[in-house]
Amino acid sequence: MKNKTYLKLLFIVPILLFVVRKILTGSDIWFMASTGKYILNNGFPYIDPLTVHEGLSLVVPQWITCVILYVIFSKFQYMGLAIFEIIMLIVLEYILYKLCLFVSNKNYKVSIIVSSLISFLLVLLKFIDARPQLFTYVNILLFTIIIEYYMKNNKKKVLLLLPLISILQVNVHASMWWFLFVFALPFIAEMLWQKYVKKEKLKYSINLLVQVLIISFFCGLINPYGIDSINYMFLGQDENIGKIITEMVKLDAFSIHYLTIILILFINFIVIMIYYSKYKKVRVSYILFLFGSLILAQYSKKSSVFMLIFGLYPMAYYFMNYKIDLKVKFSNKIYYSIIVVCLLICVYCLSKNVYIGKFLTYNNVINDYVIKNNDVSKLKIYANYEVGGYFEYLGAKSYIDTRAEHFLKKMNKKEDIFEEYINLQYGILDYKKFIEKYDFSYIVITDNDYLFYVKNIDGYEKIYDDSYLKIYVNDNVKNIDI
Repeated sequence: MKNKTYLKLLFIVPILLFVVRKILTGSDIWFMASTGKYILNNGFPYIDPLTVHEGLSLVVPQWITCVILYVIFSKFQYMGLAIFEIIMLIVLEYILYKLCLFVSNKNYKVSIIVSSLISFLLVLLKFIDARPQLFTYVNILLFTIIIEYYMKNNKKKVLLLLPLISILQVNVHASMWWFLFVFALPFIAEMLWQKYVKKEKLKYSINLLVQVLIISFFCGLINPYGIDSINYMFLGQDENIGKIITEMVKLDAFSIHYLTIILILFINFIVIMIYYSKYKKVRVSYILFLFGSLILAQYSKKSSVFMLIFGLYPMAYYFMNYKIDLKVKFSNKIYYSIIVVCLLICVYCLSKNVYIGKFLTYNNVINDYVIKNNDVSKLKIYANYEVGGYFEYLGAKSYIDTRAEHFLKKMNKKEDIFEEYINLQYGILDYKKFIEKYDFSYIVITDNDYLFYVKNIDGYEKIYDDSYLKIYVNDNVKNIDI
């Protein structure tokens, strides 16, 4: 068995890690599936149709993702989402491999190791989830490969793909569309460095790339919401969001994300020093990638993903001349037996490890006490941030869901609902006045909600109560005969 073949077994490691741990579907699936269903049935919404609030201006920055996830979930439920995540992981791993293979001058052994390591870390740090970020990672990597390819081979036609990726990105995940151009800037700096500092004669045109990037930028306007989609990232910034959204919290100094970043920085420092001492040259773009990704990682856990990708894929370049000669020998039968065993493990784990969250284990309770015997479309539900979207998917209108930025006044152009919700959770807002304002049909609260610890709610009857979940019904709503 040749090294080239058995080294490919490394590609299986991230997939195995992904399936043996609990596969998280995430609470975002509910508002996205609800939105996707609405778009397919009614067209693009510009006023929020999902919540109890009237007249909220709406931008759906990931409408294609919403439609895709709704179709998958409506037909295949949680297993479909899990398989979708695995497919996207495989796509990411393949693109990473091709990128590393290109920058390493086809050193396939180094490319396999580096791309598998990045994929492993993406899984380990839980960046693989049924969310629009998966499409963003793919699009940014494709953008990167195209520019790398152009710089090396001066194939002008390949740049025509950049505007197409821009259009795709602004429709699958507009809030991260800007990152296409953020990660294109180091390449421009690299070109300027080579031309004006190194005085090298370039075989490619800087002006052409800049012109195509400008065209790609304006192509971002090709979406149902125009410039509002492009502005989404900036309008969605708010200090209150970081208080309850885990991915938006700044990294803790002792977290595995932070320690991984420190390790990547250390590895880069050592490798770059060794590479420069030997070859007396440096890639400015890779250094800018490293420190640019470090700056992004300081803002939130979510942004630390770029450190994994852009802090590690240049390793394939630095080790391109490194020959790996592993003395491992085993037969084709053993190799294919390993493949079969890994596939069986994947199938078994998929049947056992798809985690839907504690709240959804109460599906029958929710149906019996809230949904059954009601006209769901007329229900106004209070549920907390994480589970409000579930009632939207069932057809009811909820107070809030996981679209945190949508509930900011500067985004919805009407009311700062997110601040109201935060004030309620911290006991700043009088809960009696809050409930009177909205006159909910049902109040469904879990043990992480401030209202869970209120003994009684005036005007409501408690119809379900355990250590995790409480359900109140408005006195004006007929009690359900269970």
